[in-house]
Amino acid sequence: MVKARKRARRTPVPGDDPRKRVGRPSVAAADRRETIVRVLVTEAEHVELQQAAASVAMSVSTWIRTLALEGARQIAAKKAKQEHGST
Repeated sequence: MVKARKRARRTPVPGDDPRKRVGRPSVAAADRRETIVRVLVTEAEHVELQQAAASVAMSVSTWIRTLALEGARQIAAKKAKQEHGST
């Protein structure tokens, strides 16, 4: 007959939370992304996006978001400059 081995209990350290969570750390509220924008592409376009994103060590989502926001900010700056210049 084989005896079952008891697991050694870890001695609690003062200030150590026994319910400590493991895994991915929480994201700050200001950095949390909650809205999903869907973009439909062909399989060939998806492969092209994956290659472009991989070439700069980004995920497809991050790469698209980065380029889209850069473009949106350039358009907003150009529009503001035009409005300011015509006043």
